Amino acid sequence: MKPTIETDVLVLGAGAAGSAAALTAREAGCDVVLLEVSEATRHTPNFRMAGAWVMSCPDIPAGLEYLRACSGGLVDEDMLQSWAVESRALFEWLERYGIEMRLSEGIRGPEHPEFPGAETLALRRAWTSLPSPIQGQPGWFAPEQACLGGEALYRGIITAVLNSGAQLFWDSHATSLIIDEGAVRGAHTSIQGHEYEIHARGGTVIATGGFGGSSELVRQFIEVPSTEFYGNPFNDGSGMRLGMSAGADLVRMNRLIGRGVGAFDDAESGLRLGFILDLNGGGYLIVDGNGDRYMNESRQANLAHDVLYDMIDFDSTSGSYPRSPSYYLFDSARLNAGPLTYPDRGVSTVGLYSWSHDNLKEIASGWIGVGDTPSEAAAAVGANAGRFDEAVTGYNRACDAGADRFGRPGETLVPLRAPFYCVPLFVGGPHTTGGLRRNGQSQVLAALDGAPITGLYSAGELGQAIGLLYPIQGCSLSEAFCSGIVAGRNAAREAGYL
Repeated sequence: MKPTIETDVLVLGAGAAGSAAALTAREAGCDVVLLEVSEATRHTPNFRMAGAWVMSCPDIPAGLEYLRACSGGLVDEDMLQSWAVESRALFEWLERYGIEMRLSEGIRGPEHPEFPGAETLALRRAWTSLPSPIQGQPGWFAPEQACLGGEALYRGIITAVLNSGAQLFWDSHATSLIIDEGAVRGAHTSIQGHEYEIHARGGTVIATGGFGGSSELVRQFIEVPSTEFYGNPFNDGSGMRLGMSAGADLVRMNRLIGRGVGAFDDAESGLRLGFILDLNGGGYLIVDGNGDRYMNESRQANLAHDVLYDMIDFDSTSGSYPRSPSYYLFDSARLNAGPLTYPDRGVSTVGLYSWSHDNLKEIASGWIGVGDTPSEAAAAVGANAGRFDEAVTGYNRACDAGADRFGRPGETLVPLRAPFYCVPLFVGGPHTTGGLRRNGQSQVLAALDGAPITGLYSAGELGQAIGLLYPIQGCSLSEAFCSGIVAGRNAAREAGYL
């Protein structure tokens, strides 16, 4: 017999959604067990890696209208409504945990301002003076240093979880769900190498993130097989498999948010790591595998979340996706402007990788190609022969003329000069958004009849309420916290609280 643990609410995953669920259930008076697969010093959830602008809907009807327009009919209405309603008080909820939600530079505003309600959304970025809650955890910010972005969110939320009285077990995960007559009653678990049964009276919340860290699942569900992600590389879709074992339906499995992503095999960690690339600081050009331009590259430079639609292009003649990888070409002006990625977000901010300040380590690793001509630089990172030289020549002419056929703003038209540098760009983003289908109460729905599966909830990236278009930076964090709060509240209610 396995030893058993009795609790009111079991939460799987200590990311944004799981932590929000655990805090909410705990504050309702529940006993809470929270399992996190990572060790404490290697905890790299996506919300810690984020830029951490967070969205709120002060005007619920108008905000809901905008979210509905962006969803493109792919997200159930009750999910959108729950998100809009819950987000109204989200800044205040975060500030309870020592996180200041500030107006800041870098806010780009709604990505689709032409849709009604766009102008009503509120956006703030996290800041805190709280120290790191976990001793020995690597990261870009010093442990006692005030910080902003994802690290600020992380410090506030994880400090609150550790102080809440919830039982947080690191290096622990569910191996299977306990299912009794169709209802989920807890999970068989591995806690630091030891097996337990955890019985949850109110419910089990699956908040284990998406499946961007599983190349197998990416190939099965995402259109472009070479899609890469720059979020948590350990998000392997295990929570989705658990939900499916209970008969859960799946939704929006082919959806993701994002743009061109730099992705490389890191010899030191043995991991495939994705990066948000910073194009600003010099001239830049993006071409496909044949060396042909196809987009207004300033959208990639401005980190628009729908650039991936420009990059998803199937060539039936060659049987390939010629724009993944694409190739980002630049020159010494950008190389000398600083790291090619953002040190305060992504894998760099959580200590999974430290990008060199002068980019020379990455050149030595073969991540950045160098050449006297664009073709030589592209060939150095694996590109086939193509029209790379002609593309740069044409681009430089556009710079001289001050007019670009792809509509780039004149101030971005900076010519490129030898020597040239090149980095592959893959279709990708921070994370997947498909997963278990849930309703506005964060209840997981059954595949056979669409009814809620008793005792099973989900929150966060695993079935997130993002549809056709990404509404505004900070959406994913907003939805993760909101769906987690709702899951924790309803699991507490099922346990007899509230």
